[in-house]
Amino acid sequence: MIQNTRYLVAKQAILHPHLRILNISFIIIVITFLALGCGGGGGGGGTSDNTAPSVPSGLSAIAVSTTGIDLSWTASTDDTGVTEYRIFQNGIALPDKSATNSYSDTGLNDNTEYCYQVTAIDAAKNESALSIEACATTFEITRKLLATDTSAGDQFGFSVAMSGNYAIIGAQAGDSDVTADTGAAYIYQRIESDRWDKGIKIVAGDADANDRFGTAVAIAGDFAIVGSPGELSTTDTGAAYIFQRTGSGNVWDNGTKLSFQNIDADDEIGISVAISSNFAVIGSIGDDDAGTDSGAIYIYLKSGNTWNFQTKIPSPDAGAGDLFGVSVAISGDYIIAGATLADGNTGAAHIFHWTGSTWTSAKLIASGLDPGDFFGTTVAIDGDYAIVGARNDSDIESTAGAVYIYMKTGTNTWDNGVKITAEAGDIDAGDNFGKSVSISGDYAVIGADLDDEQTDSGTKISAFDFGSSDLFGNAVTISNDRAIVGAQAGDSGTADTGAVYIFDIPPI
Repeated sequence: MIQNTRYLVAKQAILHPHLRILNISFIIIVITFLALGCGGGGGGGGTSDNTAPSVPSGLSAIAVSTTGIDLSWTASTDDTGVTEYRIFQNGIALPDKSATNSYSDTGLNDNTEYCYQVTAIDAAKNESALSIEACATTFEITRKLLATDTSAGDQFGFSVAMSGNYAIIGAQAGDSDVTADTGAAYIYQRIESDRWDKGIKIVAGDADANDRFGTAVAIAGDFAIVGSPGELSTTDTGAAYIFQRTGSGNVWDNGTKLSFQNIDADDEIGISVAISSNFAVIGSIGDDDAGTDSGAIYIYLKSGNTWNFQTKIPSPDAGAGDLFGVSVAISGDYIIAGATLADGNTGAAHIFHWTGSTWTSAKLIASGLDPGDFFGTTVAIDGDYAIVGARNDSDIESTAGAVYIYMKTGTNTWDNGVKITAEAGDIDAGDNFGKSVSISGDYAVIGADLDDEQTDSGTKISAFDFGSSDLFGNAVTISNDRAIVGAQAGDSGTADTGAVYIFDIPPI
């Protein structure tokens, strides 16, 4: 039956000086239908659904990352069926609903508590009362690595290295499980993009006091190497140990001590270490083969999971006191090694290339060096680029420091390098710029552990909880989009235990 039919007619005249009068009629018909007794025999009629679903029960909130929390609950019941659930976060309804009895809330802040409630909605839009509340705190982004068992003076962060999802940190004055001040190292696994586990501790199986295990560390794939230049501490011959990851997670074996040939007291083998998928290299600044304390490097070749001695390379400059091997790094078939006091105490750096049958050498050239610059104190290499630190360079300010970056121009041929100092206005005497160096892809990170202006300026980073004399920057490493910086005298609740900081590197 049709009731209340209404007609509305509107007429409007539009006038224009050059046009005739136009009459435009708008007819709007509004018809209201009232369906009464429609359908067979004109009887019956439907009933409205005014019953809300049952209240969702058993709500659970579980943090799954630094930015996400997963929710689940027992499904509600309803006479016509539940169609969706409304999620409330901290009392405010989220724009998205869930068609099932679970929900993942993402894009959250790290280390923050969020509380949730849920309602159920049926097809007639009847909505239940709020469920009980469930809360969870997102995981904290790992910005600082600490060792759980360090004590004052352990120097955690004296050395750092990183490969893929693993980082290794040296504490050269840390304790083994049974002896104090032997040195220790800690390996951490990144378990999501910005979160790391609590780490595991590795020590030498024959640890003694003052071994300085952890003075140097490196890691590549499933292998890590740790230098212990004070091993046999009464003679300081030194040693190096290689550890292999044995499980799918952060599980490592007890380590294998490398065997060295013709070693002598005070060789300080393990003062520097580096490792790649095929080679391990160990520095020995006290080796006397080319003169007293001229230095040498040892190279080991991996066969299966075994590391075999391949060769020993003495100081190419053959000068007493060169301290060749004070720093080493490796990338593919290239090894770089520094000699802090070579060439009349100016310092030197050499790059060695494996041809498949022998190691060829090339010496890097740095113009304008002066005695005492300590060129070669630190080195790093990645692909076609190498970087060398000269932490005592005084061209701008006394011992402010500098670094040189070199590009490979052919098979073990290198250009004359580019000298880099801290930004203008941020250079002070004694900064130690170049105390540590690392390079990866298009980025290089350079430590200046005596800089006392702890501010971020785009290219300069500092500890968020810096303290006086923390020595932030004494060790650095960079891999892809992440940098790790050691502060061997930083604090972790106890003064001067040492600390390590993690930084994300923004894209260029």
